[in-house]
Amino acid sequence: MTLNITLLFDGGFTQSLTGSIIGTQTDFLFNSTTPNAFGVNPFGVEVIGASGEEVSMKKFRLYLKNNLRAIPFYSIAVKFESEGNNQGWEVLRYAWDVELFSQDENRKLYKSF
Repeated sequence: MTLNITLLFDGGFTQSLTGSIIGTQTDFLFNSTTPNAFGVNPFGVEVIGASGEEVSMKKFRLYLKNNLRAIPFYSIAVKFESEGNNQGWEVLRYAWDVELFSQDENRKLYKSF
């Protein structure tokens, strides 16, 4: 069970980076158990006093890092893909940590109209 992650800068025109996560990697495994104490969850979400159902999907938490060169880009997208049968992945959240990059403007990009 492998999840491939690809970062596409300007749709892959400027640069693309690819990495993989294997579902058996315990380094990124995030084991969190939600207590089922009275008042923790809203009424109706879980049975009071029950231990809850065992969820078969494991949670992973990781930060993707790559030593990028300072290549300016206008847009960034992420692609998640997995091959094979019964590949159960659910991406809950992802975010970018980027900064503005300043460089001299390319005067050839200007168009009069």
